[in-house]
Amino acid sequence: MSNTLGTVIIHSIIQYFGEKGYLKLDMEELLKLQAIFFIEHWGYQADIRQQLRKDCVTKGCNVWTLMPAEKWAEEYTCSKLLPYKNAVEKALRKNWEMKVFFPWHRSFEVGIILS
Repeated sequence: MSNTLGTVIIHSIIQYFGEKGYLKLDMEELLKLQAIFFIEHWGYQADIRQQLRKDCVTKGCNVWTLMPAEKWAEEYTCSKLLPYKNAVEKALRKNWEMKVFFPWHRSFEVGIILS
């Protein structure tokens, strides 16, 4: 929860400075970053991660390593995150392709790329 709060606080400060003209920001990229935050924190951290941890055991993985079936975990997570992505896209009136990866090869962190 504290990671989510810290992310929201600093993002809000950056957005504020951008709107005031103190920072030059690409607002489309900022919107995409907001979408990633929603998908990651609402979808992955609050819901999908627990499912992944339970289901990955059948693939020889555990919470500390997804390496035995990382490709499976990426596909699993991406498919489970689609409803969250779709809801965020609808709210923001945008449409992106999504890629999911695990930067540290474990279930705690997820990487999300929207393009």
